[in-house]
Amino acid sequence: MSARVWLAVAVFVVVFEFGALCQQGSIPKTNQETQPAIKQNSATATAPIKQPPHDPLVNWRNATVAFGQVKHEDLTNRNYFSAVGTGIIISTSEKTAYLVTAKHMFCNPDERWFPSELHLRFAWQDHKSIYNYLGIPFTLRTNKGSPLWVTLDDDSDIAVLLMPEDFNTRLPEDDRKKNCEVIGTADIDSDVFEGEQGGPRSEPILG
Repeated sequence: MSARVWLAVAVFVVVFEFGALCQQGSIPKTNQETQPAIKQNSATATAPIKQPPHDPLVNWRNATVAFGQVKHEDLTNRNYFSAVGTGIIISTSEKTAYLVTAKHMFCNPDERWFPSELHLRFAWQDHKSIYNYLGIPFTLRTNKGSPLWVTLDDDSDIAVLLMPEDFNTRLPEDDRKKNCEVIGTADIDSDVFEGEQGGPRSEPILG
């Protein structure tokens, strides 16, 4: 039995907004003899607005995608999105991102599974019905059958596919974003474990 690689993902998306800082001049002093002191009524004082706590789980989820196929339901005579697995989006630079998933999502000889195309839905699109939105079609192989995804030379169950630059324009207009939430390489730790067979072996553990 070959060793399995369990992938655990941690992403922290932090947005910093830098506002312009305006330095004010000295405020003229009021005449204490003619101006009565103004006391703030504690009952009517404006309380500081408390922002809801940041939940990193939301960002982790938004960097997750579902792979699926378009199937037909005879009962309703409608097509629908049928999920077959999940993946994550990892970015190596501002303009480059990859889909990372298990290799058996794209190639599984035991199941005679060699898809040339799958559809993709983002986790934040779950509010849309699988009947009304079938996802973005993603090509996995060339016309000659060569894979567009890459994997390691060993038997690691992991595959990587480059995200197309125009994927945002292929989304419905109401789903298009200026920034896509992804996992940065700095958010991924590496570790090793011993394989179940063949003695000690180094494998990457994402998490």
